[in-house]
Amino acid sequence: MRQLTITRRKSFVGSISKLNVYIEDPTSNEIVINETPCRKLGQLKNGETATFEVGEWPAKVFVIADRLSKNFCNDVYVLPAGPYPLVLSGACKFNPVLGNAFCFDNNPHPIAAENRKRSIRKGVAILAIAIIVGVVVGYLGAAAMFRAPREYTAGAMTITLPRKFTYADDSLRQSLQENMYDENIVLVESMNTQKMLIVVTKESVPDATFSLKDYAEAYQQIQGPDAELTEKNGIPVVICNTDAGEAGSFVHFNYLYKHGDDYWRVTFTVNARDAEQLADQTAEYAASVTFE
Repeated sequence: MRQLTITRRKSFVGSISKLNVYIEDPTSNEIVINETPCRKLGQLKNGETATFEVGEWPAKVFVIADRLSKNFCNDVYVLPAGPYPLVLSGACKFNPVLGNAFCFDNNPHPIAAENRKRSIRKGVAILAIAIIVGVVVGYLGAAAMFRAPREYTAGAMTITLPRKFTYADDSLRQSLQENMYDENIVLVESMNTQKMLIVVTKESVPDATFSLKDYAEAYQQIQGPDAELTEKNGIPVVICNTDAGEAGSFVHFNYLYKHGDDYWRVTFTVNARDAEQLADQTAEYAASVTFE
């Protein structure tokens, strides 16, 4: 036997959720992940390091969020054969298409690359369904588009939007909750004509002494070197991109707020081709946010 040590680097993304670590085991009937029989090694909290006893033969190690999303919200690392201990690391990364999945660092193995491509295809299908449902719901409410704006409340936060937005139905909300976003999602909205999704998330931040500026800078760093931190109407916003392959590219406008000891994020996700046109609209909607 040998030791496998995995470090989950701290991240605002999925910070309150525990991740599950599984290893390939042809004799196990516990769970099957992407057609691979596996047994559970343990769990990983945000910022935690855990060590597991594993065999000296080659095996796949999967990190998943839950059983429902196990076949696309995951990452895999192929352990080589040998008696020596192994040390791995990774973190959850913001990506609605992949359900904010955990990603191993320095993982160029062809099996891992193919697994991520397959996960993107599955995640895009779910995102497409969400957008289509939003289009249909928005179309049915088109007659009310020019009525007065409506307030949408999520906990202590309220955002004012045109009537062409609508609350997502329970089945869509549950699907997004379980398959695409962290368990702290509190509100989803959809807009028919522009294919815009709005997700309001109450963040769990370990250090409540963070200023809003600290939170914004940390969130930008998590999103990677291409993420842009700016301000619109005095509100910090982190702008980042997602490449969803054949489904196209998306731009995420992440507006950040602090209310008391709580941190909030309002994410507007739009098609990259519409991003320039809709940027000012997202700023207008974000400026309407109030807290009780």
